[in-house]
Amino acid sequence: MTDDGEVRVPSWSMAFRFCVASVPEVRAHVRNAVTAWGCDADLVGDAELVAAELAANAVLHGQAPGWELFTVRLVPGASGLTVEVDDGSPQLPKLVRHGENDEGGRGLLIIEALSQRWGADLRAGSGKRTWALLTMRVHR
Repeated sequence: MTDDGEVRVPSWSMAFRFCVASVPEVRAHVRNAVTAWGCDADLVGDAELVAAELAANAVLHGQAPGWELFTVRLVPGASGLTVEVDDGSPQLPKLVRHGENDEGGRGLLIIEALSQRWGADLRAGSGKRTWALLTMRVHR
């Protein structure tokens, strides 16, 4: 902990295969990392859910030639915890309101509800980074 009370922890990242089985792996690894940092249960749950939704989008829409893996990154900072996912698609995600009987398409709505803000940026070379900023709370 710094003199001003801020808790500093290193960032975390891991690469995963573009397959549905990677989504629960992402959840487990993110849960373990955020828990190890001493964050409260609400943030742990929010981080694992947001990371899983971003990972699911990468699996469904993010594979491109030359991209064998997508990367999940957790970046703690003064303004909160940023959850990032890099994938191979240049297509930026769009928030779409789906009908009540639609079976899917609500992941970005969940991300929007749980985060301070979220967005996506094209990466130099190829692909994109989709991210969400969560309020970081740490037990003392």
